[in-house]
Amino acid sequence: LYCTTCSVWLCVLCLVLEHKDHNCCGIRKQIATQKNEFREMLGTVEENERKFSKTQGDLELLIDKLNSGKYNMEELIRARVTAAIEKVKEEEDRLLNELKELHSARIQKLQEDLMRTENVLKRMSASKSLVSQLLRYATEQEVLELQGSIKSALNSLREEKPLNVQMANTVIDFQECWVYPEKLLGNLIITKCE
Repeated sequence: LYCTTCSVWLCVLCLVLEHKDHNCCGIRKQIATQKNEFREMLGTVEENERKFSKTQGDLELLIDKLNSGKYNMEELIRARVTAAIEKVKEEEDRLLNELKELHSARIQKLQEDLMRTENVLKRMSASKSLVSQLLRYATEQEVLELQGSIKSALNSLREEKPLNVQMANTVIDFQECWVYPEKLLGNLIITKCE
């Protein structure tokens, strides 16, 4: 005999004395009942095992997909960095060439202005020297003969105007561009896997 209330084996005496109000049955019936319960529980566990196996497979697939995605993303980021570096190098070359051309043009113009100014100064110095010598050593006749050409030269020199030199027109400056966003290459985005 078996007491299902207490889950113990019983002898007839124990049944009568201690377990008379309990649910009792034959041993074979209890064993058959337990086997059926075990089969049902085993079926449920097997069903649950299939679900866990599927979940395991899905998780492994997601891990593989995430690893593959990471590799692809690394390649994409490296490609974007390489392209950005090439773009920056192109911009560097463009700016350096532009600077070279601007500098060359400005230097040429300034050298022409300097040469013109030096020529005027030479003419002024020569005229001053000539007039000083004329005033000191020339005869009256020489003064009268040279007066026209000297007056013309001195008037021409008096009318000469020095160039208006402004540093702002000759300085080449660099204006930084802040158009690029802080994250020049992009951002990482997390999408929910389904």
